[in-house]
Amino acid sequence: MSTLKEALDGFRVASLTRRVAERFATEFPTEKARKKYLQDHPDADPKNHTVKKDEGGGGKKSELYKHSESGKKHYDAIAREAKKVRNLDGEKAQEALQKVTNSGNALHDVAVQVHKKLQGLKGNAASDEFGHLKKSLGKLEEALESAKDGSMPGFSASKVLEAAEDVHGDLHRIGALSLSGSV
Repeated sequence: MSTLKEALDGFRVASLTRRVAERFATEFPTEKARKKYLQDHPDADPKNHTVKKDEGGGGKKSELYKHSESGKKHYDAIAREAKKVRNLDGEKAQEALQKVTNSGNALHDVAVQVHKKLQGLKGNAASDEFGHLKKSLGKLEEALESAKDGSMPGFSASKVLEAAEDVHGDLHRIGALSLSGSV
């Protein structure tokens, strides 16, 4: 119970941090983010909103955000296919489960890249997120492994989706924290 409460509290803080950062930030990690902000805020003065220049740190913060966006695409594919598996039988269910595991493996790969990047960052937030993501990755690996036998496609897809939700939440939080400069 306390782990769920801590996770929800962490997500709320990350969401609030991102909203505040987006409201007052004048530097964006990418030109795409700047253009989106200016499109969403037509009264904003473009001269006051710039793209952050890489200061030789390898651009890890913007990379973390990009990875969180990529993770969302894979998570969305898992959710879409897992829903299909529940309504299918036989070979069609197996095909949908294969799509779930393929997207799960792709999400896993993205999360491993983020995990490695967090390892190189200093600070409590990076350390905390490193630990959270490590646990979520372990759950996703277990779910993907158990889905390999394919004996219960609906159940297997649900387990992969459940684990993917945790990984997606972690990646989203890390992306928001990287935008705010917390990691």
